[in-house]
Amino acid sequence: MSGATAHPPLVVWRVAARRYREALFSGEGTLRHGGRWLPPGCRVIYCAENLALALLEYRVNYPLPDMPPLVAASLTLPGNLKIHAPPVAKLPRGWFHPAQPAACRELGAQWYREGKSAILKLPSAVVRREYNFLINTEHPDFARCKPGPIDTLPADPRLKLTAQRNKTK
Repeated sequence: MSGATAHPPLVVWRVAARRYREALFSGEGTLRHGGRWLPPGCRVIYCAENLALALLEYRVNYPLPDMPPLVAASLTLPGNLKIHAPPVAKLPRGWFHPAQPAACRELGAQWYREGKSAILKLPSAVVRREYNFLINTEHPDFARCKPGPIDTLPADPRLKLTAQRNKTK
C-alpha cells in the first residue's frame, strides 16, 4: 500500500461510554464488532483529529435515544511514526454511505494484515473534510503513542434529544 507520510506530532481523540473506560485504548470493540473500515478480528482503535469529531462519530455510530455517560482521552502520535493515508480518490466507491460497502472493510483489512504502519488516516464519513485515525494496537509502533488522561465528557443534552426528535419524524 502506498501513501505513507511523515508528519509533526499529532494529538488525536477517542470517545467511548464510561463503562469502557478501562478498555479505551485496547481495540477490544473493533476486535469484536469491526467498523466501517475493518471486519471483526482486528484489534484497532478509531480516533478522530479533534474532540468534536470524536463525539460526532460516537453519536452517529451509537444512535441511542439516551447517550450513556461518556469519557474522552487524547492520544499523541509521535512525529516520526508512519501514517498510511490513501488518497480520497483511491477509496472504495460510496465509502461515505451509511451502508458501509464491503470494499471499505477490505481496504482496512489489507492495511491491518500488511502491518506496514500502525496508523491508517481516512476521511470521516460524518464530516468529509476532517479525518479519523485507525490505530493498530498490536503494531510495535503503538507502544510509542502516548495516551492522555481519561476524563469525563459532559455531552450537551441536545445531542440526546436529536435522536428522540428523529424517531418522531
